[in-house]
Amino acid sequence: AHLGEAAGIEGPLLRARTALLAGDGVEALREVEAARSRWPGDGRVYATAAEIYANLGRPEAADEEIRRGLAEAGRTPELERATGVALILRPGGAAQGLVQLEQARALDPELPFLDRPLSQAHLLEGRRALAAGDAKAAFRHARSARDHDPHELFVRELEADVLAALNDFDGALELYREIDAAGKDTRDLRALLHQRAATYELVHSNRGKAVEHYRAARELGLDDEALGFGATLLREEAEAKIEEGIAAYEAGDLAAARRHFEEALAVDATCLEARNHLGVVLFRQEDYAEAAAAWEEVLAAGLAGELALVEPVHLNLARAWVLAQRPAKARKVLEAYLARDPEGVWAAESEEALRRLDG
Repeated sequence: AHLGEAAGIEGPLLRARTALLAGDGVEALREVEAARSRWPGDGRVYATAAEIYANLGRPEAADEEIRRGLAEAGRTPELERATGVALILRPGGAAQGLVQLEQARALDPELPFLDRPLSQAHLLEGRRALAAGDAKAAFRHARSARDHDPHELFVRELEADVLAALNDFDGALELYREIDAAGKDTRDLRALLHQRAATYELVHSNRGKAVEHYRAARELGLDDEALGFGATLLREEAEAKIEEGIAAYEAGDLAAARRHFEEALAVDATCLEARNHLGVVLFRQEDYAEAAAAWEEVLAAGLAGELALVEPVHLNLARAWVLAQRPAKARKVLEAYLARDPEGVWAAESEEALRRLDG
C-alpha cells in the first residue's frame, strides 16, 4: 500500500493473494483482472489467476488460465509454479505437481510463493509413501516438507508418524509433544504410542523402558483394561518395589524404604499399599504433614471401597495432623470416624484421642 504505483504489476497481484488469504475470492479475481487490463501479456497475471482459481476449487478455470498464459508469455517460472499448484490441489496429482514445482524452482531459484506448495506437495507424497509402507521415502518427503515450511503442524505430524513407523518412538513422542504444545491435542495418540513402544521394548528384552512407556501411557489416560498386560507389568513392578521398601524398613533404613515406596508410586500412582507404607516412613522421619497427606489418600480410598482398611488409618492420620500442628484437622478426622461408625472397632480409641485434644 505504501509503494502505490511504484509496485507496478506486483501491486494488484499481491492484493489479489491477500484477498484470497482473507477468504474473498471475488475481490481476488477483481484485482487479477485489474492487473490483466494494464499488463495483458504478462505471464504473472495468468499464473496468479490460475493459482487463485485452483484454490477456489475451479480446476477447469485454472487450466484455461495456464493455457492462455503459455500462449501469451511462453514457459515462465510463474506458470510452471501455477501448473504445480493446480496439480497438487487435484486428487492424485501431487507427484506430477511436485515435478512441476521443482522445475519452476530450477528456472528461478528465487521464485516467490513456492515454499508453501512445495511443502504441501512433499506432505502429500509423504503421506502416500507412508500408506504404501515405504517409511524411508516418507521420511525424505517429511524432511523436505519441513525445510520448506517448518511451522506447518501437518508436516511435523507426518514426520512424527514416520518416526513411529521406523520405531523411533522417542523421536516421534518428542514431536507429538511439540505439536500438542502448539495447540493440536495429541494426548490420546501419545498414550497409544507409549503402549506400542512398551510392547516393542518388551520384545527386545528392555523391561525397564517398557515399564516407563506403560507408566506414561497410564498417565495419559489409558486404564487397566486398555493397558492389558501393561497393567499387570506395572503391578508387578510396584509390588517388587514395595517388597524392597518393607525389607529396608525392617532393616532400619528409612531413607531407602522411602525411596522404594516412592518408586512404587512412580510406577503405579494408584497403589494405595505403597502410599500407606510411605505414610508410615514419613511419620517415622517426622515429616508429619507429608505423612498426613499420604494417609488422607489412603483413608479416602478406604471410604470409597477401593481398599479394605485393616488398621486404624484415621488414628494415624489424626496423630500426624496433631504433630504437624494442625489439631483442627485431627479433630475433623476423628469426629468423622465416630459419626460414620460410633460403635466401630476403633471407637474407644477415637473418643480417647478426642479427649486428649480437648485436654
